[in-house]
Amino acid sequence: MKLTTKDVKEFEIDLTGTCNLNCPLCTRNYKHAQHLLNKNIRPLKDIIKQLDYFPNLNRIMVAGAISEPTLYPELFGFIEYLNTRNIRVDLFSNGSTKDVEYWKQLGIILHKGNPLSSCTFTICGSNNEIHSKYRVGSDLNKILENAKAFRNSVQKDARDILQLIEFKYNTDDLKSDNMKKIVDEFTHSYIVGTEGRRRLTEFVVQPEKDISPLIRRENAINSIFKNRRLPGSTKIDCKTFHQGKMHINQFGQMHYCYMSMEFPESKDDFVLKDPNDLHDDYIFDFTKVHNFEYPDCFLCEKNTRRLIEVSGLGFVC
Repeated sequence: MKLTTKDVKEFEIDLTGTCNLNCPLCTRNYKHAQHLLNKNIRPLKDIIKQLDYFPNLNRIMVAGAISEPTLYPELFGFIEYLNTRNIRVDLFSNGSTKDVEYWKQLGIILHKGNPLSSCTFTICGSNNEIHSKYRVGSDLNKILENAKAFRNSVQKDARDILQLIEFKYNTDDLKSDNMKKIVDEFTHSYIVGTEGRRRLTEFVVQPEKDISPLIRRENAINSIFKNRRLPGSTKIDCKTFHQGKMHINQFGQMHYCYMSMEFPESKDDFVLKDPNDLHDDYIFDFTKVHNFEYPDCFLCEKNTRRLIEVSGLGFVC
């Protein structure tokens, strides 16, 4: 039930705590997660010092629960550091920031490292009216221009991935000829059937009714939450423990997973209060996780996981 710094293989990281969009189902819009919305930009040297304690890292997901990575001013330097360690970088961006020159440079720097490193762009419609209904504050044309600049900067070696999020309102549009033309521009693409629900459904701004999952998925999600077991009722098989995966927030605090980090009852239960206290062979104790003491560990409880897989849900949020 314990990991050391040598056992940790992967991090997801928040770099700033900020975003330029206002997507209705984003973590940022859930009332229970408002304690996360504090901007902080750590110096790159502090992040490097922290990651240097983990000799066996092989992957960093630069996505974050609440942040847009390209708003971090030292992003290029961060990726260059990861390249020196041959760490795979999975960058997730809304693609609506900066200009084409920035994205050209980002493409060049990212592809100097691990050959599996990539950047995923998210689109929710084949025109800006449909796309920006959910991606509030986003500009589809700008995303396509930036993605093209990123892709063309490295030509055949590009790994630019298009993620399409499916809602009730855009399901037909995602199958349209116009969307096919967009999809064909990217080297890889996939559709995500949105879950649109976390443990609580209280929003800062209530989403429109059609910004929700398709009926089949909605029924499956409701079934999973209806059968949710209470903390203390069973033990779980923690995926992050077996995968050696953890989360780093914008303050450098490390947590067992991004799900439990979202909820107020676990906000002060970070495994490390001060990143400067880190040392070789630091012990991360997963006892509370294995004893199901966090409410949202139910997502990894054995029976719940089976329901998720049978229903075709990659995750529930």
